[in-house]
Order: sequence, then C-alpha cells, then structure tokens
Amino acid sequence: MVVRHASGEVVWRRLENEIIPAIIRLETLAPDQVLELGAEWNPARPGSYAVAGVLLTDGTDLHSDPVTLQVMSS
Repeated sequence: MVVRHASGEVVWRRLENEIIPAIIRLETLAPDQVLELGAEWNPARPGSYAVAGVLLTDGTDLHSDPVTLQVMSS
C-alpha cells in the first residue's frame, strides 16, 4: 500500500524499510475469486490523501486505482 499527499508526495509505504523474503506467498486465484489484504496507517496531519495498493510480482507489479480520502483534524 502507498499513501500520497494531495501534493503527490509519498507519505507512507507499507513495506518501507522492511526486510521481506523474495517470495512471501504464492497464491493462485480462480476467476472472480478475491484476496483481501489490509494495513494500518496513522496520518501525521489532516489533508487529502490518495491510497493505492501495489502487488509485487516477478513480472510487472500490479497497481490498484487510487482511492482519495480526507483526514480531518480532531
């Protein structure tokens, strides 16, 4: 997962500074089968952000369409 501020600046990456094995999981999905993954992010400041998923593959990485969210001050 990657979170970008409205300015385009990357403010958080799920695997930033993480050491991961070359192969985490091998999963074959049937047509219309869904695999859901999640993560938690604590925003540093209010604002508009775009969140997108990135699936690392041995070929071209797969990217989801970004979803915009608005973080309000408390």
